[in-house]
Amino acid sequence: MEENLPKTCTVNFEDPNKLHVFDLTIVPDEGFWKGGKFKFRLDIPEEYNIVVGLKDRKIPFWRNIT
Repeated sequence: MEENLPKTCTVNFEDPNKLHVFDLTIVPDEGFWKGGKFKFRLDIPEEYNIVVGLKDRKIPFWRNIT
């Protein structure tokens, strides 16, 4: 998976036996969010084709909608 990610993204598998649970970090290198660091924990359920994956942000995340 890592070889297919953009250079602004990293992935970490804490348990190599649980490839459905991983952390994704995005650090934009351009645009308004440049320099920000956004961390997500993804836990893809075994029923992936039926149930939507769950996302848990590790840091607070605000978005202005106008």
